[in-house]
Amino acid sequence: MTRLLRPAFSALVLVVGLFAVAWHLWPQRVVESLVSFNRRLSGLSPRSVQVGTHTLHYLEGGKGETVLLLHGLFADKDHWTEFSRRLTPRFRVLALDLPGFGDSTRLADESYAYDAQVERLHAFTLALGLTRFHIAGNSMGGALAALYAARYPERVLSLGFIGAPHGLRALVPSPVEEEIARGLMPLVVTSRDEFERLVDRMFVQRPFLPGPLLDVLARRALKDVPGSVRMWHAHRVQGNVLESLLPRLTVRSFSLWGEGDQVFHISGAARLWALPGHEGHVLVGVGHLPMMERPAETGALYRDFLLGD
Repeated sequence: MTRLLRPAFSALVLVVGLFAVAWHLWPQRVVESLVSFNRRLSGLSPRSVQVGTHTLHYLEGGKGETVLLLHGLFADKDHWTEFSRRLTPRFRVLALDLPGFGDSTRLADESYAYDAQVERLHAFTLALGLTRFHIAGNSMGGALAALYAARYPERVLSLGFIGAPHGLRALVPSPVEEEIARGLMPLVVTSRDEFERLVDRMFVQRPFLPGPLLDVLARRALKDVPGSVRMWHAHRVQGNVLESLLPRLTVRSFSLWGEGDQVFHISGAARLWALPGHEGHVLVGVGHLPMMERPAETGALYRDFLLGD
């Protein structure tokens, strides 16, 4: 190593060492810094707004037509951060923590069933002054996006399903649906080990998630287990909520479905492909969260759909 490079190398070693110490001593602060940095790379900033009895937190960034992104059950707005990196140069992106999830308010005496959530979502759009926008979601968020599009079609420019939506009949039961049929709650975690198994189940090829980051995410998942159990039962009784809506979904629509999805079997995708003017893609080697497993590819596919390419 030349003399000129030695100071730079020593400085790099020092920085890496200090980061490792901080990661060990203050994992929560380091994770928050990394999350904030990742948001900035995508052009997103945190915001909040009061809607009725709930304070709703969301990420916002970019300019152009508005794209509203809705996460799945027990997920949050940051599931969309890297996916949004392909959108913010051309669109205004809003990634919402749905009422009862993420940093948004969760109240023990409130219902978080779809009917109540659709109206809260509508109130959120009114609070932000939205009139016409694209709406897309994953899993529970996909079903909620479809319910919104059916109830307020004049406000929706397009409807997207980024990953399989909840509420469709599939010809083949998924591994998760088989466990539900046995009376289990496979998406509710009550221990760190269960959290690890859930993360593995969501992906075919698990993204790199450092141990301290997993620790922070696991603590969040375990923060209110009784509340999550209540949410789970309220969610399950809604059944195949999308089936009756399909004839009313006439807006331009798009779907990405992971071929390796263990939550909702790929055989359900044909229900979406039959929608008029629908653009559907099957992603080989991808699980239930395509926007996290392959954010660059899926973000680009959705961006091209929005642009009409």
